Amino acid sequence: METPVRKRKSFSAQEKLYALDQLKKGKQQTQLARDLGINESTLRGWKKDEEKLRSLPRILENETGLQRKKVKFANDERLDSALYQWFVQARSEGVPISGPILKA
Repeated sequence: METPVRKRKSFSAQEKLYALDQLKKGKQQTQLARDLGINESTLRGWKKDEEKLRSLPRILENETGLQRKKVKFANDERLDSALYQWFVQARSEGVPISGPILKA
């Protein structure tokens, strides 16, 4: 007998924050996971990354960042912040920026 395979779902940061807010309001973790169709371990992972998820709109400077399904956070936040500031400054001066330039 085959075990049913769960279809992989992708949740935006906004959906994850909604789930975390439900937990803070007192909803049971087991019930919330069941309602969302995810494992409790996934919900615990979101809870662990809550601080990063909540800072996401500030990082991306607007609410559209919450719509993104996948977000990679930097290993070195100071380097990432400095690179972003340089990028914004270079773009405001009209300098064309490409991936290889950013890597360098």
